[in-house]
Amino acid sequence: MMASSRASDVTFFVRFPPKWNHIEPLRQYIDLSARARGYNGTADKLGIVAQELLENAVKYGDPGAEVELELRIDAAQGVEITVSNKAHPSRVALLEREFQKARAESGKEGFTRALQRLQKLPEGATMLGLSRLMMEAAVNLEVTADRVVLTARVGR
Repeated sequence: MMASSRASDVTFFVRFPPKWNHIEPLRQYIDLSARARGYNGTADKLGIVAQELLENAVKYGDPGAEVELELRIDAAQGVEITVSNKAHPSRVALLEREFQKARAESGKEGFTRALQRLQKLPEGATMLGLSRLMMEAAVNLEVTADRVVLTARVGR
């Protein structure tokens, strides 16, 4: 674990095994860090974003490879959360397709449509978390070889 800070920003980086019990403490750390830097109005949104990013990494990533989390809080730019993990190529292809769909119908309308699809699709196939993520933040997806990097930015 590594953390550094300047007067205007905070950077936190951690690698952890993809285990469900790591998600809540990391989400809480992000929440507290944001609130300490004056992001009280968006701290709840950041909690949702962190939760979705971390859950997706644990749920869809390679269970034998570590997940990387980087948190950047910048007074001018906002808060950026990046989660990177190794994923099986079939999961990467699915994520890329679903990411494009979610991007095409982002925002509240896209999330509402994802909720409507929820009853028609098998459990775990809805990508509801991705739609929720797109509603709450500006999201970028990068795929390099067998790694998935999702970055979400939330402004003040």
